[in-house]
Amino acid sequence: MKKTIITIAASIAAAVPAFAGGLVTNTNQSVAFFRMPAQEAVISVDGAYFNPAGIGFLNDGIHLGLNWEAAWQTRQTTTNYAPLMFGADNSSASKLYKGEAFAPCVPSLDIAFVRGRWFVADHFGVLGGGGKASYADGLGAFESQVAQLAAMFNQAGVPVKYGVDMNLEGTQYFFANQILGGYRINDHFSVAAGLRLTYGKAGYNASISGIQINGLPAAAFLNAAGFGQYAPMAADRALDCTQSGLGAAPIVSADFKAGNWNLAARYEFKTKLALKNSTATNTSGMGQFDDGKSLDNDIPALLAAGIGYTAFSKLHLYGSCHYYFDKGAKTYNSATDRGDRQDLLGANTIEYLAGVEYDICNWLTISCGAQRTAHNTGSGHEYNSDLSFAVSSTSFGAGAKVSISPAMDLNLGYFHTLFDRETKVESEILSTEYFKTSKALGVGLSIAF
Repeated sequence: MKKTIITIAASIAAAVPAFAGGLVTNTNQSVAFFRMPAQEAVISVDGAYFNPAGIGFLNDGIHLGLNWEAAWQTRQTTTNYAPLMFGADNSSASKLYKGEAFAPCVPSLDIAFVRGRWFVADHFGVLGGGGKASYADGLGAFESQVAQLAAMFNQAGVPVKYGVDMNLEGTQYFFANQILGGYRINDHFSVAAGLRLTYGKAGYNASISGIQINGLPAAAFLNAAGFGQYAPMAADRALDCTQSGLGAAPIVSADFKAGNWNLAARYEFKTKLALKNSTATNTSGMGQFDDGKSLDNDIPALLAAGIGYTAFSKLHLYGSCHYYFDKGAKTYNSATDRGDRQDLLGANTIEYLAGVEYDICNWLTISCGAQRTAHNTGSGHEYNSDLSFAVSSTSFGAGAKVSISPAMDLNLGYFHTLFDRETKVESEILSTEYFKTSKALGVGLSIAF
């Protein structure tokens, strides 16, 4: 029983820090991506992120891109564990836990200056995270431990029901600014190189409180049952921690343009990043949240390539591929207290994207596209946990570009993601199903001076 109650105290710490890491890098860095996701071979001011070398094929002058996005997401885990039926508010061995996240304003900014064969470009955006996730009813990782305590008494012939108050809020933002310079070697070939700075900031407020057994405070019940020496271990637990860190990585890019074809590629080097704790409260009993401690949270290297083809004057076809070197990016693992969580992955992440644009008239272009993201979180999904999990998905985007004037375009886009359901079996009596929902919309403005 001592081991069980200690686990209750530690469960909050075992789940929370993983929220700061993860496989997903936000590639929705402009509204143009929403309406047509395969942006790698597109030549526009958005190339400051997607295709830096392609900036060299823009007209001389200053180009500006402003984007606003709003996103909604739920993160759902369904825990299947028989002792959950002993909950005062639950009679089933299965329980759904939902975290809701809303990011009302995710901005991005692109600016480029082209003069002759030389050019410079800058992109600012939210590379990862971008909002707050709230778990009003906690998580299965929390409740299953309390449920196990109640199960022990029921198995011993003492019928009990348990209650517990759980709450968790997590915020995460990875702000990135990349500046690049390049040279258009000739009418067909352009190259660029630069540096990205990423500032990561995350915050966690969590609590486990009011543990009750048969309506009594757990401490009082344990004392009455003859286990008073363990009662202090069932005390309330709380965490109030902020993490931050700064990292940098080079970026190189090339673009080849010939006739109706355009080929482009970029490579983003790994960003070595550690998030340092600034802790106001930590009664979780876990040292990983100690004030001043740093946790590995590298951003993986990325190889992206794209192809574009104008089938005829009004129809444009695009395809892209993203390959993330996740297994080479150190990520903190609460189970080992080291930066080795990436070793649990079965393979690196790969994405396939395709899109089409059609010019209805000289002032209106409609577009749509799709993206398939394939994660490999291990043969038994060992990488996944209640708070930080990755599931493969298929996304669809659609929208329009409206030319307000020869020098100004308005982009409108909607992006919807359908996630796979994946189940991690931890034992014969404990399993967790992971699922998400996500949708986003945005408005963008491109201006040439």
